[in-house]
Amino acid sequence: MADAYGGISLSTSKDSVIDADQLVDLLNQYIWTNANGEWIKSEMNGKDTFWHIDDFNSQYPTVFPTKFILLMKEEDESIRRIHEDDATDEDHDRCWDLDTEIISLSTLSKNLSKAIKKGWFEIACSANEKNRYVYFNSLRIYSNGKAIRKQLMSGCCIEEPRDEIEVFEPN
Repeated sequence: MADAYGGISLSTSKDSVIDADQLVDLLNQYIWTNANGEWIKSEMNGKDTFWHIDDFNSQYPTVFPTKFILLMKEEDESIRRIHEDDATDEDHDRCWDLDTEIISLSTLSKNLSKAIKKGWFEIACSANEKNRYVYFNSLRIYSNGKAIRKQLMSGCCIEEPRDEIEVFEPN
């Protein structure tokens, strides 16, 4: 299996007012790389900065984060899906398998915008999978809940290059 390595970063608008501790806690509810990563904050020149650290130098970084879904095999052999947030300790003990689910832009906006009082923050990432394809993603969340997610992808192992923009406007 080939691996896509790159980087992931978080920047803020010059006028942003962000609860940095809350933002880090919210970001860490999701999976942003394939490498057991986490967001941390640091102070640089009197300003909070945000860094993503992981075990394998940002393997498959993304702005399409996922959460785990526990798969429970029932007595009648049917499979029941339980979102990680709704699972009990007993569910974890009985878990038959795991799946992941991409978090919608509206859900990300509703959750992550709680930490931003003014301005915006943006997560951006890029990676190269052994020159078979390269990609760039960005996710910008505004204090009013507006969210924009972009994806660019191209390469010889991609059926058709992608240049997609998704926008969420809260009511």
